[in-house]
Amino acid sequence: MEEPKVYEIKNLLCGYKSDHPVLFIKDLTIERSTLYFIVGPSGIGKSTFIEALGLMNNTILDGTNSTFRYTNKVGDIHDLSLVWKNSLHTIDKFRKNYFSFLFQNNFLMPNFTSGENMMFTALLKGDSLDYVERNILELMAKVDLSNDLFTREVSQLSGGQKQRVAFIRSLVASCEVLFADEPTGNLDQITARKILKLMKEENLQRSRTAMIVSHDLDMAIEFADVIVPIVKSASKDTTSGIIDHCYNFRKKDDFWVDHENNRLFDIKSLLIQMYQEEVL
Repeated sequence: MEEPKVYEIKNLLCGYKSDHPVLFIKDLTIERSTLYFIVGPSGIGKSTFIEALGLMNNTILDGTNSTFRYTNKVGDIHDLSLVWKNSLHTIDKFRKNYFSFLFQNNFLMPNFTSGENMMFTALLKGDSLDYVERNILELMAKVDLSNDLFTREVSQLSGGQKQRVAFIRSLVASCEVLFADEPTGNLDQITARKILKLMKEENLQRSRTAMIVSHDLDMAIEFADVIVPIVKSASKDTTSGIIDHCYNFRKKDDFWVDHENNRLFDIKSLLIQMYQEEVL
């Protein structure tokens, strides 16, 4: 029996004003235990995309014949097109139950230690202190953070250390979908690869989906299971970008393939060409 999809989205308009849509999601299905990279130039609608799916901001515009469904691990289906009609408390509870977030701006709490920052979200979700601390120490070792950093004040950390602390905070929290916006922007290439490798491993172990917004095509090609380019709108309205399954690229048997299962032997050149021609 096929596992239900996490998101099923069709004909969804997203934006901040009803008369100014930023993104049109024509057809997109998000699967469980899969790492997605969302790519495209600045201003195309990448941040709007994760704000809409992560319920971070009410960017869902009224549309006709639109579908925006979320299915949790036990098979409960939630109609997210109606979610903003609920109270903010209900929406916050939904986010807490299912989502975790990681941003280039780490949003660490300066009055807490590194360990307290890493534990905070997981403890709010109801995980036990012993389990969370043990899990954090294991993850710290995998991203080259020494145990003594656990009790260190945030102000004493370097920029790269802060980013890794924020990464562990997002990873250790129980969630079904992890949203990340340029999570490796402040890291060197070696460390960035370590955290993306760890994220991929955790995805499979926890049946978790990760959605990463990034400009780094090399990282996307190396670590993504699916690359979703946001295509530049050709319409005359104010919509910036479009997401359509026709433009999704999937890694299959160590090859990249398009929606028709054609092998793509040089996906980077294809993506660069799309950038240069402003198709993305």
